[in-house]
Amino acid sequence: MTTSREIHLVRRPKGVPVAADFAVVPVDVPATGDGEVRIETLIMSVDPYMRPRLNADQALDTPLLGGGIGRVTESRNPRLKEGQLVKHWAGFRETFTSNGQGLAPLERVHVDRQR
Repeated sequence: MTTSREIHLVRRPKGVPVAADFAVVPVDVPATGDGEVRIETLIMSVDPYMRPRLNADQALDTPLLGGGIGRVTESRNPRLKEGQLVKHWAGFRETFTSNGQGLAPLERVHVDRQR
């Protein structure tokens, strides 16, 4: 089994959030089963819309809600290939296992260098 880390909300912020409002939590990531993929998060989206959610919408002691970009590191899903980049809403997790639902494959785009 693989170990990962998640960022959890552990108390409601009063005013500006501080580090003590959050915790980095080690978690076990289950092995991929048939139709599943393992995703390594590369980029997390931190946006102003998230602050009001910390008041009530976000459950305590759960991974922060938010979007990210990740790379498929293991695939047993015919729709997604290893190395493929995907957009996800799995929250603030370094690595996670998914059945593929809610993952949006991203196209690689080549941009010529501008002079």
